[in-house]
Amino acid sequence: MNIYKSLIIAGAFVAALGTLTAGAASAQSLPVVGPPNGIAAGVFIPSSAAAKDAGTNQFTAELRYGLPGVPLTPTRTVVAVGYEGGSKNGNSSTIIPLTIAEYYGTGQFSPLSPSKPYVGAGSGIYFGKRTGKGTTTNLGGFIAAGYNFTVLFAEAKYQFVKDGNGFVFNLGLRF
Repeated sequence: MNIYKSLIIAGAFVAALGTLTAGAASAQSLPVVGPPNGIAAGVFIPSSAAAKDAGTNQFTAELRYGLPGVPLTPTRTVVAVGYEGGSKNGNSSTIIPLTIAEYYGTGQFSPLSPSKPYVGAGSGIYFGKRTGKGTTTNLGGFIAAGYNFTVLFAEAKYQFVKDGNGFVFNLGLRF
């Protein structure tokens, strides 16, 4: 799947979710620290040769749940589960990251406040499955940077995991 198709699918996915949740979001006022939950979709661009066998641009999706951050700091702890996968020439690759991260908002109050840039880092367990390689379980981590546009966000991160290094670009919706 090429990068343009992945981004179009991600955009359509986020737009559909936005339409479905718009009524609920408008009925509630946003708290000062921002809503903690989100869903995102985008593209995974692997740099590991093992993951590239299944394509240089793969689909990614992620479900996030925010926990309170460190008191009196502009941080947020986020637990996430995701999917990264693709197929090419009979090869397939699937990575399921289960991570916990700490995000720091460069704006006032929180990294999840509307219209604010943020950075973060996390670690977790990455479950993988590749054609001809079986299943694997590896520890890994990532660094991230993003920007919140009210209830929408855009994020770029680089993950460090055996046979699954690479960039992840996501568009998402907080609810």
